[in-house]
Amino acid sequence: MDERTYCLTPEQWRHAKACLTLAKRWGLIGDDSPEALERRRAAKNAQTERAEQDGKPVYGTRRFSAPAYLQYELTRFKLDFAEPCEKIRALGICPDFTDAQTRAWYDANPDLFTRYAGDSFPYEEVKQIIEKRMREEVYDSLSARTYYVDPQTGRDTNDGRCRKNRWPQLFAVNRLALAPGDTVLLKCGSVLKAVLHLRCCGEKTCPITIAALW
Repeated sequence: MDERTYCLTPEQWRHAKACLTLAKRWGLIGDDSPEALERRRAAKNAQTERAEQDGKPVYGTRRFSAPAYLQYELTRFKLDFAEPCEKIRALGICPDFTDAQTRAWYDANPDLFTRYAGDSFPYEEVKQIIEKRMREEVYDSLSARTYYVDPQTGRDTNDGRCRKNRWPQLFAVNRLALAPGDTVLLKCGSVLKAVLHLRCCGEKTCPITIAALW
């Protein structure tokens, strides 16, 4: 099983595996392997089939394809973090935000709270929505990240997180605490002066990837 099974690009598949690894660490699932994912899908489909045979109401998807079930789990993991479930709260990893932080987010994103008439929803009415969105951003930062390096057009002042903002050398990469699922993409044909020093390691099902691309 690989990205083709789930209709994903290689980068999307690396991100999905990183999310599965996070879920395993947090105790949301017991096994982050693709084989275990397929077993959970089969169990979910069998549960729905038994409910239909027993004449019980079935809501939502009746039979999950491989891509649909993966997206179902990825969405559930993110919601379990953004609207903390008991396991996430017990771990103490879900952040709480001060009123100043949520208000600053509200002020920085006015377009998200503009009503049809042109006025805005009051801050007090959307504060809980803002907290959820901020936790979603934290979750996204914890899952797989991709960094770009191009000695010809990169700049030290960039953040390396997209092709437009790529770094010029590996010095910035060496300062990172890479996590399982992270990827460093080097411009094809590049001559890099620095030596790559990784201060961390990936996992069997979710490696750290160093590749030449684009």
